[in-house]
Amino acid sequence: MNERAAGWDASEATEGSARLLRFLREAAATWRPYLGWIVLALCLLLTMLPAMLLWENRWLRVASLNSRLYAAGSLAVLLVWLVGGWRRPFTGQPRFVRVAIQSFALIVGSVLALSQLLAEWLPTPSSLWQAARNETWQDIAVPIVDAFVRVGVRYTLWWQGVQNNTAGRDDIVFFGFALLIIWMVSLLTSWLARRFERGLLAATPVLWLVALVMLYSDVDRWLIVAGVMLALLLHLALEQHALVERWQMLRLDYNPLTLLEHAMMALGVMALVVALAALTPNLYWMEITGRYYALIAPLNEQLERVGKRAFPELAGVNPWVTGGVAGGLPNNFLLRAGPAASERPVMRVRTSETMPSYDIPPLAHNLRGATFSGYDGRGWRNPTRLLRTEHAAEQPWTPLSDAARRTLLQSISLTFNGRVIYAAGEPLAPSVDYSAEERFPGDLVALRANAGSYTVASLIPAQAEAELSALPGWDARQPLPAEFAIYLELPESVTPRTRTLATTLTADHATLYARAAAIERYLRTFPYDLSVPPLPEAVADVADYFLFDLQRGYCDYYATSFVVLARAAGIPARFVTGFTSGAWNPTEQVWTVTEANAHSWPEVYFPAVGWVPFEPTAGRPELTRLGVTRSADNLPAPPLTVGPPPTTPLPFDERWLWLLLPIGLLLVGVLMGVRRWRRNREDPWDALLRWGSRQGRAPTAGDTVLEYGAALSALVLALPDEAEARRLVGREVLLLSEEVSTLQYASEPQRAGLRERIVARWRRLRSYLRRVGV
Repeated sequence: MNERAAGWDASEATEGSARLLRFLREAAATWRPYLGWIVLALCLLLTMLPAMLLWENRWLRVASLNSRLYAAGSLAVLLVWLVGGWRRPFTGQPRFVRVAIQSFALIVGSVLALSQLLAEWLPTPSSLWQAARNETWQDIAVPIVDAFVRVGVRYTLWWQGVQNNTAGRDDIVFFGFALLIIWMVSLLTSWLARRFERGLLAATPVLWLVALVMLYSDVDRWLIVAGVMLALLLHLALEQHALVERWQMLRLDYNPLTLLEHAMMALGVMALVVALAALTPNLYWMEITGRYYALIAPLNEQLERVGKRAFPELAGVNPWVTGGVAGGLPNNFLLRAGPAASERPVMRVRTSETMPSYDIPPLAHNLRGATFSGYDGRGWRNPTRLLRTEHAAEQPWTPLSDAARRTLLQSISLTFNGRVIYAAGEPLAPSVDYSAEERFPGDLVALRANAGSYTVASLIPAQAEAELSALPGWDARQPLPAEFAIYLELPESVTPRTRTLATTLTADHATLYARAAAIERYLRTFPYDLSVPPLPEAVADVADYFLFDLQRGYCDYYATSFVVLARAAGIPARFVTGFTSGAWNPTEQVWTVTEANAHSWPEVYFPAVGWVPFEPTAGRPELTRLGVTRSADNLPAPPLTVGPPPTTPLPFDERWLWLLLPIGLLLVGVLMGVRRWRRNREDPWDALLRWGSRQGRAPTAGDTVLEYGAALSALVLALPDEAEARRLVGREVLLLSEEVSTLQYASEPQRAGLRERIVARWRRLRSYLRRVGV
């Protein structure tokens, strides 16, 4: 049985496919949008990036809402194309009238689209048919009103919560704000593309929004790299469109291969930029970035407060606070926002400590997040330039002695989007790849990693109170290492009465531990109070204000005052932030840590031991200090040894990788601009003469313009290979020489048009000369 007998006719199938292709080509040509289908498609893809980023961050928990965000960007682009003119810009009316009509159409279309995406109020076709058939139009009006009322009620409840500082998470509310931002950015992107026909300029709003959101998230770099790629492709498409339009306006012939060569060269540059952005680590000068962050920090603090109040459960990363913790947590290390906290869990912790019995929890330990060295009278900070090193999982960030300390293992699961590695005592090596931040070799600020759960080994002090009391202090026989002198520094804001109090508290105590313990006991006499008012702006020194005026407060006040008093007494001390151990769950044998467990405390640097924590906060139980068995010769433990830090040639921080992209684009733009500037300044005839000289036909003294053009054209036609290109170049050389000759004798009104035609012809001819010449 053959194909025709079986009912299959190959020629009919082929003819059907050809008809379908012809129909699609005709439809694409008939409905071709202004600037072309490729430009429109690239704008649509660009405006989808913010919705992708929100979904990657899981800032919207409802998939249907995220789908509406994808639709919002596309609808905004299509609306701009419809209002501005689908096939070509509207030009019939006076400019003022046209702009007014288009603005009104944009506003009406935006209101309808945004309200539908937010409230979904439009009736279905079936409900419209039923209402028209039964003349029951109230059945249509009631659901529409109900849809708007439901959304309005949810925003009202949210706003009441914001005013009372009790706002909860409502995805519809957050979706509404995200919808409005994405809609406005999409409108701006499509308008810039149509108005200026510059792809990089048009993509700037979307790239800025994506980069800003990525700054507060841990999303990988692929989204910003994809955005830059789309921006470069859009720029190429618009440039090609402008080039063809210019040639057609000047009625110049052009070879489509010219566009292909231009596109291949641009795509090569794009590939280089994207490869650099995707593979090269971010390089930045720490002093410059530190100054920039310090400049923008006050604005960021206000945004943080507004964000936490409006969307308290929205997890993010705060990149502005060196050594801080992730967004969503209550600690304010600058002592400006008060002790606001909640019972929301932030982590679950299992430790290797043994339980004395089922009813008795294991020994509890504070979980250190970051340490601070600099006190400015109002709060704590770290140097702007920190040593940053990358480390593999299970590898210590520096060699640490376990003398007078013991190893503790903790398995930690975070419930928020954070980068800080939390651990009891001195963290040694987490189970994930991480980076270490140090003020100087061996002096840790924090460990950081993009991990929601990990196991970390750490060293905790293992000396009883009597052993610590027996340790010698820092004196002439055992001086404090020079690099640790920063832990004795105090600003001028520390008052004389604070220094006098420190001397009084420690005067009758001989050992380092006894003097530190005396300060601790004194501070624990102050009542613990979470309801203290925010720190007044007129206060110049927090410690003085707490010790002599407020005389009550929470952990930040106690820890700050301890460190100030200790340093005033010659005791090296620092400020530490993190969490207390939380509540023990005997059933699951896990510590549950909540936001309310956010805590700060001081640490004192001891000879032969290192950093030892203290607990001056009256609302917390006193620390339990357990010792370990001494060595047989009963000698004190050796000094804490710190080896040289692992050498890394360049600092690296993925979160700021997107900063490399604008730099790469700027360099590419500068190089392309310089090249174009040089080409635009060259005289077309002089450039052709130079090219002819390289081919062996230099102009002679008796050559006229037309004679040289004819001779050079004949030379080109006689060259081997590239017959089609040679014919085109020969013809264009003749035409160029005719136009240059005409220019010499043309009147002034004719010269401007001739110059433009000569320059355009030379630009088109120049790309072919490389193919036929040497």
